[in-house]
Amino acid sequence: MTFALYFTLANRKIWDRLSQSIRSAFTKEDEINGTTVATIPYLTGVIYEGTLPWYFANSALRIRPVAAQGIQRDVPPEGVMIAGRFIPGGVQSN
Repeated sequence: MTFALYFTLANRKIWDRLSQSIRSAFTKEDEINGTTVATIPYLTGVIYEGTLPWYFANSALRIRPVAAQGIQRDVPPEGVMIAGRFIPGGVQSN
């Protein structure tokens, strides 16, 4: 769900349409509740698409996996052996 929200916010066309559909559905803040929000078709579609397992497998996780790639690690001051090679201390590795 996190990346479904991220992609919604990152895609201006989707965000604008979603924002407009929500804003046009209500005139007062106290009208907004779970029941009334569930009647907004575009919002329901965005949530539905963002929570389907196949959607994540084929879209969100493919584009932005849960596990970060390229995690930087600081080598300890004394250095370390990695796969038979010595990496000096203070170096950042990916």
